[in-house]
Amino acid sequence: MKSQYVKFAIKWMLVINSFFLVPAAWGTVKALNDDISELELETEVEDQELYDEYAMVKEEQKLNQDLKNEAQQLERKIKKLNSEKTQAAKKHEKLTHRRKLAEGVYDRVSDSAAKVEKERNQQFNKTSQLQAQVESLEAKSVNLRNTKIQQQKEIRSLKNKQRLLTQRLKKAQKIIDKHQKSINKLKSQKRELKKSLATTSKRVQQAEKQAIAKRAEVKRLR
Repeated sequence: MKSQYVKFAIKWMLVINSFFLVPAAWGTVKALNDDISELELETEVEDQELYDEYAMVKEEQKLNQDLKNEAQQLERKIKKLNSEKTQAAKKHEKLTHRRKLAEGVYDRVSDSAAKVEKERNQQFNKTSQLQAQVESLEAKSVNLRNTKIQQQKEIRSLKNKQRLLTQRLKKAQKIIDKHQKSINKLKSQKRELKKSLATTSKRVQQAEKQAIAKRAEVKRLR
């Protein structure tokens, strides 16, 4: 009879200890869930920052390419206008020569000389206009050249930023991989704790049943 009382007391101690272990296990599971959520949030924030910086670098490279294309178009226009200017100057020289010849025979060809003079003046005006356009385009070319130099400096800066960004991306990827491993490890621990908690709960229930049975047996023996 004394041995039965000792066994009964030991089982009740196990039941009481199990009631203390269950809340502690639930608290550990909750803490692991909080750690996993925090790591996943940090990973999402770092990914968004890196994506924004990468998009900014791509946009700056596109703007630089557009300026380069515009500069090439202006250079082609300048060459074309210079060619037209040269042709107009040659024609102007020919017309001037014709005007001088016309002046020698003015009495006989006064009408022709007047037409030549008018055409010469028109060509002169056209040449002046072309000269003004060439000067304007040359000024634009100088500005674009300066802009190109500035853009080249910015490109070098962007390349350095891109290199640093690549390094940061690699470091971030390592951190993400490390966090992912931690998350996987925590998830694995969470599963193990859930299994352990389920096992403990079953043991508690079994101990409760045994305690009730023993209590009934003790009452019966009394």
